[in-house]
Amino acid sequence: MTVIEMTETPEPSWKCWPDLIGSPMGAGCAATPQRPPCECSASTLRGTEVKAVGPGVAYGVRGPVARFDFAVVATGSGFEPARVPGQSKPGVMILDRVGRYAELGRMRDLISGVVVQGEGGRALQVSDRLCHGGAKVHLLISCWQHDAPSPEVYAVMKEAALQNGVSMLQGNLSRAVGSGVVEAVVVGGEVISCDCLVLVPRRVPRAVPLRAKSGPRGGILVDGTLRASSPSTYAAGGCAELGTGLPPFSTLEAETVMSGRIAGANATGQHIAIDPFRYAEVVAFGQRWSRSGAGASLARTLGLVVDVVSRRWGPKSACTIVFETTSGRVVGLETVEEVGTSSFGIPSGLSRVANLRKLAYECLAGSSDISMVADTARLGLSQWSGY
Repeated sequence: MTVIEMTETPEPSWKCWPDLIGSPMGAGCAATPQRPPCECSASTLRGTEVKAVGPGVAYGVRGPVARFDFAVVATGSGFEPARVPGQSKPGVMILDRVGRYAELGRMRDLISGVVVQGEGGRALQVSDRLCHGGAKVHLLISCWQHDAPSPEVYAVMKEAALQNGVSMLQGNLSRAVGSGVVEAVVVGGEVISCDCLVLVPRRVPRAVPLRAKSGPRGGILVDGTLRASSPSTYAAGGCAELGTGLPPFSTLEAETVMSGRIAGANATGQHIAIDPFRYAEVVAFGQRWSRSGAGASLARTLGLVVDVVSRRWGPKSACTIVFETTSGRVVGLETVEEVGTSSFGIPSGLSRVANLRKLAYECLAGSSDISMVADTARLGLSQWSGY
């Protein structure tokens, strides 16, 4: 086995980059991640960039660098370019690499007012870290990586942000203004004073050229076993788009380790299928927002006829279930609750229990946990026409 890595020193995991800004929750982000010992014989080529993958051979700048029977491509993801008038002014930070997070962390305690604009999930985490440095934080969410949270879940997150001094809105800012350095941003007809503007771009697949079908986002399109259309080639992580998943054509960036293991095992002759329901999680402001599958608006754009059951179960918890009107099949599940809460959340392998009856009565067999998922599913059963 040959492992080819583009960088000489591996970067910290994307998940922990916000910890470089500083987090009251603790667990920092190691500068050099520790790799678990490999139980197999492998050679590693560091500082080698693969420019293309052909049948049985990987090419670098100067020609072939490795030949293979099977290949797993895990080139990760990059960032959409930021497009905000005035973004070149000093005081504007574009978080498009790990070093930018570290730089923002060094500046954090010197910032008095900051506007965070960009992708919702990561922008929540960035705002959480910044507000604990004493800055006045305005969070402006311009997009979501897949789909917006349900109104009930969004309300819980918005209230938690406000309790931490962060005002949270949705929309786009018009421009950054100031004499030399950034002094304010214009949002619609409103001017918000700040000495720092943080732009959080959305991530997009970063795929190496190869003879394989691409997904709508430019990643490598894979089936349920993570096989690409190119012979003997698999893909995992942020560069892979799962054509059979829900939501469809979503990347596997939130499941890099799991997808890498499945792709590697299948490349050695096994046949393991990845769960089609994509899972994502965001922790910010003491809340854990988890989701699997598709939200209501996305499900309807896919042509599914769905109903929604959603409820707040307390000041800091809510659950939303999206299910097909005719069959009761669950196509989306979303929860938010305080970090450390012991209630039963989103079950792993949701596709195996993806109907209202199983969520309501069978997922907790033998458990004494209180489950807002099961309680929400029971509400759904009472309104489902097919029950």
